[in-house]
Amino acid sequence: MAAPTSHALRSCVACKSKKRQCDKLLPSCSRCIRVEQPCLYMGYMELVISERCEVKSPFACLTCKKAKRPCSNDMPRCSRCTRLDLACEYNVKLAYIQNTLPPGEGLPSRDGSLIAPMTGAISLPYTEPVTLRPYTEPVTLRVLEPTPGHNYPIEDRTYTSSLINHFCSYSFVPISSTVRNSLAVHLRTAWMRHAMVDPCLFHSTLFSASAHIDNLHNVPESRQTTYHSMQTVRLLRQKLEDPITRGNYETAAAALALALFNMRLDRHEIALTHRSGLMKVLEFLKGDGLHLAELVSLIKMMLLVFSMIAPQDPAFPLWDAGAAHGLVYSTPSLAPTPSGILESILGRDALAGDTSALTSSARSTIQGIINYIVDHSQMTHGTTHDPQIPTPHARPAEAVKDTTILQSSSDIGQESQHTATTRDMNKCLQYAATLFHHMLGNSQQTAAAAITPRVTTTNPPPNSRDELLNLTRLLRSVGFTAWLQHAPEGYIWICLTAAASAVDTNSRSGFIMMAMPVLLALETTELAVTRQAWVYFNWLERARNLCHQQSVEEEGSPWAGPVLYQSV
Repeated sequence: MAAPTSHALRSCVACKSKKRQCDKLLPSCSRCIRVEQPCLYMGYMELVISERCEVKSPFACLTCKKAKRPCSNDMPRCSRCTRLDLACEYNVKLAYIQNTLPPGEGLPSRDGSLIAPMTGAISLPYTEPVTLRPYTEPVTLRVLEPTPGHNYPIEDRTYTSSLINHFCSYSFVPISSTVRNSLAVHLRTAWMRHAMVDPCLFHSTLFSASAHIDNLHNVPESRQTTYHSMQTVRLLRQKLEDPITRGNYETAAAALALALFNMRLDRHEIALTHRSGLMKVLEFLKGDGLHLAELVSLIKMMLLVFSMIAPQDPAFPLWDAGAAHGLVYSTPSLAPTPSGILESILGRDALAGDTSALTSSARSTIQGIINYIVDHSQMTHGTTHDPQIPTPHARPAEAVKDTTILQSSSDIGQESQHTATTRDMNKCLQYAATLFHHMLGNSQQTAAAAITPRVTTTNPPPNSRDELLNLTRLLRSVGFTAWLQHAPEGYIWICLTAAASAVDTNSRSGFIMMAMPVLLALETTELAVTRQAWVYFNWLERARNLCHQQSVEEEGSPWAGPVLYQSV
């Protein structure tokens, strides 16, 4: 007897955009399967998400408020935005009422701790009191009843197909924009083939997709996320006790997913704990496994990303089986210079020719920053306590005046050739250049000149916090596909510069995680761009620390720039 098939209520995004007939099959329609393209049902995804987060907001969503229309206040998406396929955002932090938990139990919070059962509610940082409707059913780890029809290594749930669809189609950049043989392609193909036959890796894949949805909607850990996380840990412990399974692909991949997506949920301590567990798993990793080279590259990328979020050097494992995959190398050999990622921006832009998305002033700004970094590249070879290392303070402000972004006559002529997207991309580069100079503290006038023409004015210089907020809004308006088409290295450099200027660990990790989809779509097993990014970020951290030390020693007062990042 044929297995029952499920259908979505509306056509998939690909068929709807091209005005093609869609049979609405789940998890992928027949047309998308035939042309080998990702299939995403936005309405079906939002239906699943709404089942996980049954709360109402006391305020209308921003879209309905702007249009002056009544709003149902349903979170995470109101009924009007769902019906019209509009973006639905609430300018409010969620608070979950804990009035249905059994006695003695607590609700998991974002930091992994348990909220006391008698506290009543979880209060997240917000300037106004928030009172939301409680859950309509008990908040437990109970999941929905399984449904037949799919050949999964675990019991099928009503949300399983949507989470798999989200992991393959929405967690990463569209496959049409990725580099051939990139790590994003590996996650969609080889990773999923291994997950479909291993319960532990399958649970970790569902956990990754659910955690990504929680992060997109800025909500605490959902029931599905908690359930699949606990199941992954339970099965992972069983695999580690078995000498046969503790060194295979599935075990290491499951540990990698736990570490990476816990970091995405801003659960830094738990993520670092899973990172330590991953290092132990790698001791048993077999060097002749299938798809092991790509998995090792993913692990190395994760270690480099963690070392940027937490103030520590990347702890690359040293074991015999990993030597064949390039794991045995020292930290200074990761990249030649810290300006390598900026040089890659100009190199890609030069190859674009007439289709270049950067203006001439943006190119000159990047070249000026490259010259500035090269003059102080010795910072990457010493320590922050070495008095012989020259600091950026030693360079006069006039020496970096070529890094100012001014609207030249050639830029005015290019305005008609640039779209709104490319203009926003150039603005993002401008804001990142402003943050770069403000962090190094050459002079506040230099930081202001990076975004405004050089005119005599008595206005105060721009605040780095305002520049960071403006940069965040612009980054959200430009999609990953546009950055991959024109300047992927530029997007990564912008995210790293913004992360270095962040004032807390959560903001810092948020900007670094924003660069992950582009890194996965761009990188192969060589990890050339990731190594360049790590060396640039490490240099920028040392340069900022030296500027702060010199400001305190010379002026006897704290530096006026952003505060140093907090240790995890």
